[in-house]
Amino acid sequence: MTSIHEHLAEQKRLAKELHAEGAGTPEAAADPLIGESADGMNRLVAALEAVIGMHFPYRGPGDRDTCGSEICSNMSWGPEPWPCPTIRSVEAALGGASDDPML
Repeated sequence: MTSIHEHLAEQKRLAKELHAEGAGTPEAAADPLIGESADGMNRLVAALEAVIGMHFPYRGPGDRDTCGSEICSNMSWGPEPWPCPTIRSVEAALGGASDDPML
């Protein structure tokens, strides 16, 4: 299965390709959404990268993997196990869990 980072890198590549294919064509001149679609995809990828960048595996007490983010590690009931709900939600939205323990 593809990791989150690999999936986002592929989305960046596709957005760049879309922008390059659309740039300078009569269709792009007539339809500014071609460029906006690539820009929008880049913004969405950057937003997801920011979110997943805040969540990372951390070897906690008792040798258990927890989420090292400030939010997940300060829960009143204790640190969230890795992968945390945020990472699991992103993985689910992207089509499944990653085989890569580091995402």
